[in-house]
Order: sequence, then C-alpha cells, then structure tokens
Amino acid sequence: MPSSETEPEPQDQAGDRSPATTLRVASPWLRLSGFLFDTLLYTAASLLTLLATGDLGSFFDALEKATSEAGQGGPLPMAAALESVSPAGANAWGFVTALYLGLQAAFLFRGRQSVGKAIVGTRIHRPDGSWANPWRILGLRVIAAMLIYNLPYLGGFLWMGGHAMVLGVTRRALHDYVADTVVLEA
Repeated sequence: MPSSETEPEPQDQAGDRSPATTLRVASPWLRLSGFLFDTLLYTAASLLTLLATGDLGSFFDALEKATSEAGQGGPLPMAAALESVSPAGANAWGFVTALYLGLQAAFLFRGRQSVGKAIVGTRIHRPDGSWANPWRILGLRVIAAMLIYNLPYLGGFLWMGGHAMVLGVTRRALHDYVADTVVLEA
C-alpha cells in the first residue's frame, strides 16, 4: 500500500476533505515565511505600480514628510503619502490592490491558504484536521482579527502578543483561537 503522503485525501459526502492521517502543526518559521511572502508580493506589486505611473518619488517624499510630522499631531504617514499619488496612480494602485485581494480570495476558497501559505506548503484547518470553511477564515480569522488588532491603544500590543502566541505549545495565534483554526503543513 502506498504511503499516506502520496495518496489523495478522501472526500466526505459534503465535499470537504477528511482529517489527514498525520497532522503536523506548522512551525513558527513556516508561518512567518508565508506571511513574508504575502507581504512581499503586495509590496512589490504596489511599488512597481507607483514606479510605472511615475508616482514613486512623490509617494516616498510625502511618506518621509508625514513620518516626521506624525509625532507632532500630523496625519497618519501612509494616508498622507497616498494623497500625494496622482489620480492615474491611485486608480492603478487600487486596481492592483483589488487584483491582489482577488488572488488571495481565489487561493483561500480553492485551497484554504493564502499565496504565501501555498508557497511554503501550509493550510488553514480546524483543530480536528478538517478543512476550515472559507467564510470562517474570512469572517473570523481575517475581519474579526483585523478589528481586534486595530483597537485604539491596545491593537498594537494585541497584534504583537497575538502573533507571539505561535511560539507556544499549540503554535496558534490569537486569530487562530478567535476562528477556531490551526495552520498545518499541507
């Protein structure tokens, strides 16, 4: 009989995959690598768009100015820098952002993973090993966590502490507990 690593996972009647024979929780390094790939993909696409529209220089000039003024009650640096982008640049950047979000959604609904997770070989599952519903991932793991991590005054601490939780025994972040999910090796 072939090993379970080469056999496809059986499907149940609802079309969801059954729990894998051997569940291996993703290491903090795999999780960090997936996050970095996702971040680099979006950052590179955004910077190339600004470069192509001729707005890259003005964007960084405005970002530098707003960063120095932020401590003195000035606007948020990124918001101020985006205001310096031309209408054509803003439209192109918005298109690239929509394309990126669409790509991530396609990966999420197809394989329960982001592009970065696909590159490093991890997926989002329920703690019992079954596949997590994409709406659970989107609604609880992404949107609810985003609201928690952006709470005034506490959000930054919750973001750092919530992500540092992957160093614990269960290797689950705060948003994993909120959504009742776990990141497993694919």
